[in-house]
Amino acid sequence: GRFGSVARIFDAAMMAPLTLCVVFAPRFIQAQSQSVGALTQLYGQGVRVLLVVSVLLALLGFGLSRTLTDQLLPPEYAGTGDLLRMLFVGLPGLSLYLFNVAMMLGNRTQTRPALLLTALVLSQVGVALVMVSAHGEQGAAEAMVISSTLAAAATGKEGGRKHPALGWMPATHTPKVEP
Repeated sequence: GRFGSVARIFDAAMMAPLTLCVVFAPRFIQAQSQSVGALTQLYGQGVRVLLVVSVLLALLGFGLSRTLTDQLLPPEYAGTGDLLRMLFVGLPGLSLYLFNVAMMLGNRTQTRPALLLTALVLSQVGVALVMVSAHGEQGAAEAMVISSTLAAAATGKEGGRKHPALGWMPATHTPKVEP
């Protein structure tokens, strides 16, 4: 339907942040044997690049949403630009969540990312049930933004309790201590 077509355009925009996550995941694995400071520095570098890319994509997508839907979708999908615009609002949060999952996978913590991804899906379904019944297809877009933002916050908050030196990442390894 209308939301699905708009979501395909959004999925295409998510390729750049996803690529960054894929590029950084092996580097996170290599960094596990280094000091906490080196791992923190790698995460910081990655997040800065990711946020620049995702915020720029979000701003560009937000500004061009109506043009993109008018040019890329058939005439019966006219007026779906606002749906796409709402999805672009959530792009930085979704990107940060996926980056945090890549870091946890690099930390060889398979269970936690799987649980968090499951929680994202379940929260999105729960929020979507409420939002779609109240706001239709716009509610579906709003539900995606809310659940992605909550997922990004959850990965940050949960990890901060486990490993204060990294601020968010769960401590499942003992980092090498530098003299």
